[in-house]
Amino acid sequence: MIFSVSNHYQIEIEMGENPYQIPTESLFTLATRNNAKRKFLFVSKVLGKHLAVKPNVCLNYGALLAYHWLNTSGKYISQETKQALEQLKDTPAAIENLIRNPEKIGEPSLVLGFAETATGLAHSIFDVLEDAVGFYHTTREVANFDGNIINFEEEHSHATAHKVYECKAMAFSDVKRIILVDDEISTGKTLLNIITEVHKQYGVMKFSVLSLLDFRNSEDQSKFDETASAYGIEIDVTALVKGKIKQVIEGDLSLETIKSHSLFQEEFDQVKENVPICIPKIINANLEMGVAVTYRSICGEKHYLPQTGRFGLNADSHKELKQAIDRVALNIQPYVNGNTLVLGTEEFMFTPLLLASALKGEIKYKSTTRSPIYVENSNQYSIQSGHKFKSYQNPEVANYIYNLHEERYDTIFIVLEDTRDNGLDLIKSMNEALHSVTSHIYFIQMGNKETDVPNYPIPLGSYPEKDVTFLLKPLEKEVAEEDNGTREAKIQSGLHYSEMLPVEHKPSDAYMEMYHRLTPVFSKTIAEAVGILCEKVLKARGEKLVLVSLARAGTPAGILMKRYYQQYHDLDIPHYSISIIRGKGIDENAMKYILHYHPNMQIQFVDGWTGKGAITNELSDAVKQYKEDHGEILGLKPDLAVIADPGHCTPLFGTREDLLLPNACLNATVSGLISRTVHRTDLVGALDFHRVKFYKELAAIDFSNHFIEQVESHFKDCSGDSFKTVTTINESDIPTWKGLKDVEKIQKDFQIDNIHFVKPGIGETTRVLLRRLPEVILVSEQSEDLEHILQLAKEKNVPVEHYPLEAYKCCGIIRTLKGE
Repeated sequence: MIFSVSNHYQIEIEMGENPYQIPTESLFTLATRNNAKRKFLFVSKVLGKHLAVKPNVCLNYGALLAYHWLNTSGKYISQETKQALEQLKDTPAAIENLIRNPEKIGEPSLVLGFAETATGLAHSIFDVLEDAVGFYHTTREVANFDGNIINFEEEHSHATAHKVYECKAMAFSDVKRIILVDDEISTGKTLLNIITEVHKQYGVMKFSVLSLLDFRNSEDQSKFDETASAYGIEIDVTALVKGKIKQVIEGDLSLETIKSHSLFQEEFDQVKENVPICIPKIINANLEMGVAVTYRSICGEKHYLPQTGRFGLNADSHKELKQAIDRVALNIQPYVNGNTLVLGTEEFMFTPLLLASALKGEIKYKSTTRSPIYVENSNQYSIQSGHKFKSYQNPEVANYIYNLHEERYDTIFIVLEDTRDNGLDLIKSMNEALHSVTSHIYFIQMGNKETDVPNYPIPLGSYPEKDVTFLLKPLEKEVAEEDNGTREAKIQSGLHYSEMLPVEHKPSDAYMEMYHRLTPVFSKTIAEAVGILCEKVLKARGEKLVLVSLARAGTPAGILMKRYYQQYHDLDIPHYSISIIRGKGIDENAMKYILHYHPNMQIQFVDGWTGKGAITNELSDAVKQYKEDHGEILGLKPDLAVIADPGHCTPLFGTREDLLLPNACLNATVSGLISRTVHRTDLVGALDFHRVKFYKELAAIDFSNHFIEQVESHFKDCSGDSFKTVTTINESDIPTWKGLKDVEKIQKDFQIDNIHFVKPGIGETTRVLLRRLPEVILVSEQSEDLEHILQLAKEKNVPVEHYPLEAYKCCGIIRTLKGE
């Protein structure tokens, strides 16, 4: 059989044994390597290295190879496994549904896999050999190791030197058989190198070689027999498919052309400072399985997982690993979205493979590699695109991943073994290299990393992720929604409002008609206010900004600011939305997250409007307390930027008019489909963000992005140059807290004990009508823009009275429940 690889070369293989009738096109393809020693490369379609594969297929091929070896070597296997093997001979496609039963070897044995490609295959073989003493894999990592080290060469590889670090508890000299696992055998020189080395050092007499493909010619096969005879040892070789490489016929593609390919010539991307695209989404997946193996290596201190096999793995630890992965998968599952890739890294393959197999959804698995494969955009060639980046373990080593653009993923999980904080820049390199594929890239750090920085949040809300990151944790059914009367009674009896949720009603048809009529009217005014606000903030804080909006009303304001900066200043400003709760303060975990990933940046808090200034004061107190607890932090100030500041509470405002902002009107359906934030001590753990409900069921009437687009469409109509004339905050911008005088007068005139029962301004009055039980709505005579207020009051049968207001157009007064 002749395999033609584009115009690169032809390789002639005399096909031999194939007991399960596996079609070669489903088992492997060929590609071209940037390697002067051996250009051709067998690219497996079942290993999950260079090409993506369903995780069960990958695991099952390892099991099949183990069972085939046991069966052909005359060892006992269960009747069920024998029947499965016979069935596969007739229906090879059934490999995906192969049941993996544990089987026994019958003598003390170690499994040894070859890095980097076969580490996962070897571990999956160890997974089904119930009485195997332990598992090792070779490694290219160089560590200061105080135990025995086996050194050998993989002569045809791009990185030849391999090592095996022997665990004292699993000595090679204590076993009868070594089971060596590789993905393909072309000459077998590497296998003979390690077999002779292990025999010389430890006296092991029995060696079994397991491989998916065995393409040795007669001369190479004879060398195995000669070695066995010379040392008086036993060597048996088992493969799923056997054949002989007859010849390789060179084509038109020269080695010089291969080497000059842009993928190999380009320098590593320089990590750009303070660029949002480079902020990695990190999830610390604590395996809770003991301390990482720490060694000083040539690249500095590294923390290796003890469960990989690099330093030996016994059967008990392997079982614990599988149980731990099941726990981790439960935490990772909420991040799965659409076509999802779980990506192993270099030699670290089996643990990511287990994770992929435990996740539900459209899951594929593959790994990064050090192997430099020639890329050609052709349907007749297997490797059509490639990305190059720094190895996250070694900044001097290039890593590659192939065919991501062709495989089209919505979500990518990159599973990391080393949990060093100082590896962040190398993670950024990988993140930036892959960001053109999808923005949903998550780095899962395995191990027992101790950190007080929360994980990247589970995505929620209906805004594009490029617009905002909600540092909030979704609620499911932990908090039931309650009607306004029930909630009001509980609040007035002492329960905090943040421990409950109001019912999120679908807006009435009349109210929706009003929203659609009023939004175009106010969009340009809002756009102008956003522009003025953005210029003020830029003059006051500079370009090294991080926008932190206060959920949920502040989120649309933050998105509009972010988009304005993109359009007028070509600045891609990070934007987070976090929880702040009156009487409880700001979400400290959210602040830790932002400050950890954006050191030395200017944090600008954002809200939609001010009422009487309660949140302004809450923010000031919260920032002061945070600094007392954590020390002075440059760039962290309590300044609040708002589109509308009718209360005269902040110098950073777009307008001081009591302006109608539609996100005050429709609640969740114009605020990203999220609820108000919830904080209960039984629901918010030590590293949790505050909680929030995501109303997916309201997607059909979601106008969150519609509102943003309506306002943004008027940025072009506004004079950006005039906004830029804003220089510094002038004397008239200094807060006078004018609105508080209105509130205090109302409190006195209506004999209200609790100042929080007075809700001034269009925004707060709207909230009272939607969420609380209002006693009366006060409106200033001749005030405009109150149609939605009057509509809501009519719907809820709430009286409306005229009242002289200086700062606001209207005010809502909450009903005091008698007997409370």
